[in-house]
Amino acid sequence: MADQLEREDLEARVRALDERRSILLQAPAGSGKTSVLTQRFLRLLVTVDDPGAILAVTFTRKAAAEMRARVIRALRGEVRADEPCAPELGGLAEAARQHARSRGRSLEEDTQALRIQTIDSFTYWLASQLPIAARAGGALEVTETPDELYRRAARRTLLTAEHDAALGADAALLFERLDNQWILVERLLAEMLEKRAHWLRYVLGSDPGELCARVNASLSHMVRGELARILARLPPALRLAAQELPGIGALQEDPAHLGAWKRLAASTLTGGHWRQRLTARGLGAAYEEAAARTALRSCIEGLRRVDGLAELLGSAARLPAALDASDQAAIAALSRVLARSALELHAEFADSGRVDYTYVTGAARAALAEAGQPTELALRTGLSLQHILVDEFQDTSLAQFQLLEALTAAWEEGDGRTLFVVGDPMQSIYRFRDAEVGLFLRARDHGIGNVRLTPLRLARNFRATEPLVAWNNAVFERVFPADDDLRAGAIAFSASVARELPEAGAAAAAAPVRLRVFPDDPAGEAAAIVSRIVELRRDDPRGTVAVLVAAHAHAVPVVTALREAHVDIRGVDLVPLAERPIVRDLVQLTRALHDLGDRAAWLAVLRAPWCGASLAALTALSGLDEPQLIWEALNDDARLARCAPRELARLVRVRDVLAQALEGRGEGPVADSLEATWAQLGAPDAYAESELNDARSFFGALAERAAASEWLGPEDFEALLRDLYSDPGASSANAVQIMTIHRAKGLEFDHVLIPALDRAVGGPERPLLRWIDLPSESGPTDLLVAPAPGIGEEEGGELAAYIGRLHARRNVHERTRLMYVAATRARRSLYLSGAPRSRADASVAPEARTLLGCLWPVGGVPSVACGRVPADPAASRGDAAAPAGGMAAARAAAGDPAAASSARARLARSARVQLGGRDPAPRGNRRARLPRAPRGLRPAPHPRGSRGRPRGGRAAARARGRARAGAGRGDPAGPGSARSHGRRRARTVAARRRTP
Repeated sequence: MADQLEREDLEARVRALDERRSILLQAPAGSGKTSVLTQRFLRLLVTVDDPGAILAVTFTRKAAAEMRARVIRALRGEVRADEPCAPELGGLAEAARQHARSRGRSLEEDTQALRIQTIDSFTYWLASQLPIAARAGGALEVTETPDELYRRAARRTLLTAEHDAALGADAALLFERLDNQWILVERLLAEMLEKRAHWLRYVLGSDPGELCARVNASLSHMVRGELARILARLPPALRLAAQELPGIGALQEDPAHLGAWKRLAASTLTGGHWRQRLTARGLGAAYEEAAARTALRSCIEGLRRVDGLAELLGSAARLPAALDASDQAAIAALSRVLARSALELHAEFADSGRVDYTYVTGAARAALAEAGQPTELALRTGLSLQHILVDEFQDTSLAQFQLLEALTAAWEEGDGRTLFVVGDPMQSIYRFRDAEVGLFLRARDHGIGNVRLTPLRLARNFRATEPLVAWNNAVFERVFPADDDLRAGAIAFSASVARELPEAGAAAAAAPVRLRVFPDDPAGEAAAIVSRIVELRRDDPRGTVAVLVAAHAHAVPVVTALREAHVDIRGVDLVPLAERPIVRDLVQLTRALHDLGDRAAWLAVLRAPWCGASLAALTALSGLDEPQLIWEALNDDARLARCAPRELARLVRVRDVLAQALEGRGEGPVADSLEATWAQLGAPDAYAESELNDARSFFGALAERAAASEWLGPEDFEALLRDLYSDPGASSANAVQIMTIHRAKGLEFDHVLIPALDRAVGGPERPLLRWIDLPSESGPTDLLVAPAPGIGEEEGGELAAYIGRLHARRNVHERTRLMYVAATRARRSLYLSGAPRSRADASVAPEARTLLGCLWPVGGVPSVACGRVPADPAASRGDAAAPAGGMAAARAAAGDPAAASSARARLARSARVQLGGRDPAPRGNRRARLPRAPRGLRPAPHPRGSRGRPRGGRAAARARGRARAGAGRGDPAGPGSARSHGRRRARTVAARRRTP
């Protein structure tokens, strides 16, 4: 298989340079994607008279800078010897230089002629070319922090609703659903404006009835597809038998027959499984006759023999019907509110002279197409561009995909123009930025607009060692979906083959991949990570080490443990700047100087390190229900006399500095005057040297925002600090780097550690409107829209719940891809760990919304007892880089002593997967297996209150009371039974274990 992959890889790399073909190139992690892009760009330079006829677009400034740098280095003959395909790069660069010289150009010097830019900068250029056609109204100034504009537009919309009767009635519906929480409604409305690219074209300039009609059409199409899948599995004779059951009716794929399918599911399924007990009480009056129950039993037996039918039928039972009157009324009201908020946002854009990237993208699309036809600008731009290259195509949004379609609308087969898109759908992890991985599959199978693409795939991995590549192949082949599914966002796994690399260090060579599980012991997990890093530093001092986490909060225990062990670390975009104490003090200083009546800010200023006023002094200056401002109290000698003499001098000094600052307000740049006041207060001497970098970052961001005329006052702090992070620096150049997995995408390290795999990834979102825009293989997308559940509602209506399930299924696939991205950052060794909670019987079963849940045995062992190890999926393939597992491990987890002994012996020899490094404790001494963590680093307490009452409120307590009463009346495991006693004992043991 490796030889075949090598041949396919070599063929793909050769064909990728064919300048006559439009190509879609799938490039897995470490396959040298940027090198192929660079070669393609250099090859195309030989085919054009003007380098500007070639456009290469990326999705980040970093990727654009890297590609530009590689092209320029190649043109200047500075290709590194260790770079993939270095000889080919040198030859292509020489041909490009000679071609340019023959036309009087010097590509080495005239690098500005090379069009390598981000997709955002290209759309900005498009929107600026024809302002009238783009409806942009002239020059565009794009803001990087538009959140404040969204908030103001949302507030203006709600204020307008107070005086507009029609809009007020629609807004009242929002307030009713959201418990009359003004701030919450404003925030959710602002969030909808941020994502308006999805819904704006459906609510602006069209009747709400058209949107409902579009949703009903999409719903009908999707229901028809689901029912067709069931009919394809269901034998005709069995379908006829099911139709004859009482009350079922015709079973057709037409959505009008959805009710019959739901009735069939209700009769044959219970809890997602085929019914076992058939009673008239459980089935209803239609099945009172024994003959009807016999027919149903016979039908169930036939249905049971059809693989996967129970799941399909259960899904059909939850399919929503067409929008009812209440749903349509709610969507119409929300549409009108959103349409008004979009108009208010455009007014904010006009008032501030700034727009966001969504506006620019929309303006660019409007400039390229009108009434579905390409504009003159589109034809002119498309004709001037002979070749387009797109990097990271798996991160394309629907709007960007449509932009490419508009750009190539005038292209024809064989006219010499080509489209080259490259990416890896297995690394698509940006759904929160509107990336739609299904578009990669659509482009691969059906092209982009009029352009058909030749699909190619790379397989050689230049990054990782052979054991790491083998482990990734064995594990992720089982973890990824078996087949591609454009609608579900599912991507099948593509294997790679390793290139021979230098020998790894001793620590990495001994165990290139380790998975360690620490049940109920996050402190032990953190300590083990410190030990592993110390080991790596000893055996490979020059190797780069990175700790990758799914979320910022997951890094806290590791950072604490590493600092206590005096390991040099560098957090990359890890700690938000707004959370740093020095920045918090600066924010309060700004608020105090801006508003003399902001009592909280003034108290914080006096309490800050540059003054250090005691609580007694603050009480003397600001009492309960104090009418006097703190600034007035500072200038009142009688009030100052109440303070201790040792504090009086500090308070007077701070008062004098602040008086000077207040007199000079508005006379100069806000950042300069604030920094001068801060320095006069003596703040640079009041903080540690390492914290001053955060202050410099704060002043720089404030100065940049003020220079762009985007600073209106302290209310802009949230937008200013949202995407800024602290950079504490490190004492050595090769410090351990700690960052999120998303931040690490595109990077590589010798050794990668991924802790906290047991922590949940992603939380539920509650927007004002739930929607999903599903791509289709060809033609328009399927749009579903429903009002989001209100306060106190779990899922809302049928349609909202269905949309939620579609999103949840897509989230599962993206979580798997996130795990793949994390694992493929490693070159030599990979260390995985988690501290999941154990069950009452000491078994471990990770939550589904965790990365550990992605890696847990698939189809093998549903749960693993404490002290035992999950069967590794790779073992059944005999992979040397993974532990043994399979059926022996399954029997071990099930309690087979012989199998357990055999499995433990093989796992000990492989030394790849360990459970906290501890041997299983004897059955009678389970508590020895779970040592208590040090105070302050213990796992979260058991979900019971401090007085032993279960949480959940009165409703939950009543439900539990009813359940207990029911169990006492007829449950064989009721309160007095032996089974109930055993359960209570198990819960007591578990509670003791979890109690700190």
